[in-house]
Amino acid sequence: MNNINFTGLKNIGGYNGPLPTVPDPIRKCHLIVQLTDDTNGNDLTEYKRIINNAEPHIGNTKFIPEDEFVHIMTSVVDDGEDIPELAVNSKIIPPKTETMPLFTFIAKLTKRIAAQQNKDFNCDYLFLNNSESDRYVVPLLSISDIAEYIKLPKNIVKVAIYSPRMGRKVAQEINDNICQQMFDYLM
Repeated sequence: MNNINFTGLKNIGGYNGPLPTVPDPIRKCHLIVQLTDDTNGNDLTEYKRIINNAEPHIGNTKFIPEDEFVHIMTSVVDDGEDIPELAVNSKIIPPKTETMPLFTFIAKLTKRIAAQQNKDFNCDYLFLNNSESDRYVVPLLSISDIAEYIKLPKNIVKVAIYSPRMGRKVAQEINDNICQQMFDYLM
């Protein structure tokens, strides 16, 4: 029997803690989401349409190896004065007219994730137990690397990263950062 996902989103993971590759005053939020098309909407189709329209202005942003996943990251210097920066699949997205549909899509997506109930978070057992779930959340770092750096067991870190609580928390922080960046661009 197939699992049916009624939210269009699955395998959501988030991380906003310390990283061995990031200097202290810089705060990065990472969110990974697998988009699908389902009875409630066409998240994957809509994302592909928007990203294809934006690519002439920003370059290739495909998530390798699987293009139904999107990695969203915001980065900001933690001094209260810098404007956050958005990256999609490790590609910095400059705020400009041609990229505003992508900003809007990501803002709506993160707002939706931040409001999701626990029952709507769907992580596939097969995904969680293979190497992709270990590598997808933070580019160039595995959950094992993060666990070693923060001195916690890998299984505890992995469960926390793919928990509804962390998904909502990171999605909300990314949404706040995107809204700040869009506001700054429009002013």
